[in-house]
Amino acid sequence: MIFTGEHWYYGVLQLFLLGLDILAALGAIRHRKFGLCWLWITALFLLGYKIWEYVPAGRWPLDFSAMTYFLFAVAVLLPVRPLKAAASFSGMLAGVCFIVTLILLPEMQYDSQPNGLCLIMAILNHNLLFTGGMILAGRYPFKKTDLFWIGGWLALAIACIEVLTHCFGFTQSNAVFADILDGTIVFQLTGNTFALPWWYYALYYPCCLALLCLLLFLFFKVNKLLQKQAPAVGAQP
Repeated sequence: MIFTGEHWYYGVLQLFLLGLDILAALGAIRHRKFGLCWLWITALFLLGYKIWEYVPAGRWPLDFSAMTYFLFAVAVLLPVRPLKAAASFSGMLAGVCFIVTLILLPEMQYDSQPNGLCLIMAILNHNLLFTGGMILAGRYPFKKTDLFWIGGWLALAIACIEVLTHCFGFTQSNAVFADILDGTIVFQLTGNTFALPWWYYALYYPCCLALLCLLLFLFFKVNKLLQKQAPAVGAQP
């Protein structure tokens, strides 16, 4: 837990960065040109860094965060309006999950990375995703019809991970999303190793669906709140 492990200072650093993320996002929402520059620089950086990381090594993005990097870049760089809702939701979700676990469980995040440099880059990338997701939510008023695009993206991400892991045998050591899909994430966090009973899955997946619905509800509420921070202008660019 925070303040107790050997690498507790990463949790403290993330708390500080979370405050900067929120301030930067609010500033970028209120100043549209600055916000647009922030989004483009972030998109180009994440796209370039992830291509450099994956392509030479012949790897595939097998985690939700890894796939969201590419979605975010495409949504920002291309004028495809519906993708922006999916990118905003996924960016904030991936960012929040990483941020919360780093604050509360810094040792787990530290152990999941090959070295300290990889952890620093993971911190940078996830904070950029979180901030970028907030900026998108402040620039674009999302509608209930955007649920179709968010749901479609989630379904595509799940399908890709399932096909790549089960049909082609690709693996990734810290693919948390795959652990969520097969239900082992709870047992990994609690340290249990015994076989999962059938009733566990009967409870686990409905709870996951209910949690997703709650997150979507909160996402649209946050979108409305951030829209109030945006300047009164005409059509969104």
